[in-house]
Amino acid sequence: MAPFYALTTFLSIAFNDDHGYLTLIRDIYEAVLIYTFFNLLSSYLAYDPTTKDIIDKKIYDILSQKGSVSHFWPFNYMLKDIQLSSEMRGYWFFSRCKYYILQFLAIKPASSFFIIVLYMFGDSP
Repeated sequence: MAPFYALTTFLSIAFNDDHGYLTLIRDIYEAVLIYTFFNLLSSYLAYDPTTKDIIDKKIYDILSQKGSVSHFWPFNYMLKDIQLSSEMRGYWFFSRCKYYILQFLAIKPASSFFIIVLYMFGDSP
């Protein structure tokens, strides 16, 4: 990931007029990379070699065994712990993670594309 950021930054400096397009490419790459990493972690936790499929129920079981998870500092002083004591709460947490990652996958490139359209019409970011 770091070499890709270095390359797009170098190209943005070298071709200053086209930095918006390079930002779009970088944002799409970042969103796809986060989605792929989430799927990799899911497959490590829930891959079933007999059916060669990812079984989400395994993830819910793992999360429900965790009990509760506290937030990292300084949010642990402001927010309550996340209760994962039942399979239903594990399902809720995992589905929220999937939902927000898919939302990021759609919104991040779309907002970059919107910035490029505005840039083409003269509104510089």
